[in-house]
Amino acid sequence: MKRRYILVLGFAAFVLLFALNNPKQEEYVEWAAGTIFQSEGLLQNSAEKHIAAPIIQSSTKTYNLVIFSLYETKNPINGETTITVGLFNQFF
Repeated sequence: MKRRYILVLGFAAFVLLFALNNPKQEEYVEWAAGTIFQSEGLLQNSAEKHIAAPIIQSSTKTYNLVIFSLYETKNPINGETTITVGLFNQFF
């Protein structure tokens, strides 16, 4: 019985740790402005990143799944959809 409580407590701590480090959409938008559009060769300076941020914000759907998030962004340039996983304040 004691072992079960320890396992439940460990699992709860694990979920809490993941939930607290789940990245926010604002963090994703900042990351995407520097990564997704840059791969298209469009962003050359920080001013262009500030212009891209509202575009990314408006074309992104966020699915918060407690321990991680999914970000679905439709690229307005070529129409492709990119799905990104946010986990531990990192994006994959």
